[in-house]
Amino acid sequence: GISFGSVIAYSSYNKRTNDCIKDGIVVTLINCGTSIFGGFVIFSLLGYRAHKTNVSFENLKSGPGLAFIAITDAISAMGAGPLWSILFFFMLFLLGLDSQFGMLESLLTSMRDEIPILNKIRKEIVSATMCLLLALAAIPMAFSGGLYILDLLDNWSLSYPLLIIALFEVIAVGWVYGGSRFSLDIKDMIGYEPPMYFKICWMFVCPAVIIVLILSGIVLSAIEGYPLYDKFVGCDNSTLLDLGLPLEANDSWVVKDTFPGFLVAVIVLFNMASTLTIPGYMLYYYRGKISAVLRGQ
Repeated sequence: GISFGSVIAYSSYNKRTNDCIKDGIVVTLINCGTSIFGGFVIFSLLGYRAHKTNVSFENLKSGPGLAFIAITDAISAMGAGPLWSILFFFMLFLLGLDSQFGMLESLLTSMRDEIPILNKIRKEIVSATMCLLLALAAIPMAFSGGLYILDLLDNWSLSYPLLIIALFEVIAVGWVYGGSRFSLDIKDMIGYEPPMYFKICWMFVCPAVIIVLILSGIVLSAIEGYPLYDKFVGCDNSTLLDLGLPLEANDSWVVKDTFPGFLVAVIVLFNMASTLTIPGYMLYYYRGKISAVLRGQ
């Protein structure tokens, strides 16, 4: 994912002369092509389900409700439904495993760079220990309220921090280090400079797009007001009727509700925990110079 560091971590294992420009173009095309292909598959299934049940899927959105309710319901109505169900969930398993590989490698590579003692321990042991710790941390999501924890982490604790991290990354490369210097470094590695298009993206297009995304998100949040979450109300029709909701208007069996006050504070802390590491690490890196300035030296 963007700003997770997975691609950078994997690229650190390449040879110095590896053509990173070619790799970047290939990865981008594969990523976009996979998304387009996945879109055809998902919306074909949803269209088939809507046709068979005469229920609109306009109110459905991404998340567990889409993967485990809407799509599985559509697959079960197809011919050889059990076979397609097995293949679908096996695909989800591989997708989760693939995502875990990338994110874990990003974390382990950073830790091994910053904590040299870890390099003396077998990588398998370090990886297994980290997987065990992450599995223990994820146990609360398997309880009855786990879906709310997932919603809190997925929808409210990642978007802004990732965009802010991405913004600082492109500013650091394009303006602090310098797009021209960065291009010369690439030329020194692969034998030619990247096209001007890349420099324009590093220095102007990417920062502008990210800033627009951040500002539009803030404006949208201000318009919507207090943060909302999907409250599961059950699949019993009487529950929806008691809430005054039409049966066809809530196909995923959830309603919008406001977060409790303490969870808003948790959301703020989650966002700050990710973004404050940037100035925090800067202070740590320049701690010697800062101490000298404070002592008047």
